[in-house]
Amino acid sequence: MGNRLPKGDGVYCDAGGKAPCCDELDFLETNGNKILQSTMHLNKIQRYEYSFTDEANTSCFNWASMQDDPANGLHSLSGILDMNKAFTMEIDFDLINPKMTVTVSQQGQSKVIYDSSAGSGAEGSGNLDMRELITSMNEGYWIICSFWQGYSPTGPGSAPWWNGSCSWDALCGAGSFWSLHSISVEAEASI
Repeated sequence: MGNRLPKGDGVYCDAGGKAPCCDELDFLETNGNKILQSTMHLNKIQRYEYSFTDEANTSCFNWASMQDDPANGLHSLSGILDMNKAFTMEIDFDLINPKMTVTVSQQGQSKVIYDSSAGSGAEGSGNLDMRELITSMNEGYWIICSFWQGYSPTGPGSAPWWNGSCSWDALCGAGSFWSLHSISVEAEASI
């Protein structure tokens, strides 16, 4: 879509700090299918949570430091999600008691990998004013699916899961691709 978006004045914006800055909800960020990150960016504050898969058990990652600690925004998908196979992701917004949850599932197993109402988020997360979610939802959101090589989740700042000894696994290379399908939006009233 270039630098134009379908809502408001159509000028591209995201939470990256460049003007114009707008709210952004990242359901799934990954580069290499090993560590995942989900993030809410509301009013220039971000809250994120990390997940890791069995695919991260390589020399490029600090496997021993990876832990399942949902109260601190850390989630193990070991034995639950094989990133080489199709999986389902469900995002739920509660605007009565404002929150966002992200759940992944595959072959009868599921796990919540983001819950803005539980815990404090991963290390470095800010405290969101969830009323901003309601405000921005009233303005409208649009879905953008993008591939880019400039970022990869690393895990917590004090004990990063990615050890930096290997280059990021680029999804943008030859023969690499993601396929998104069966996207549906359901609402109790109107969107």
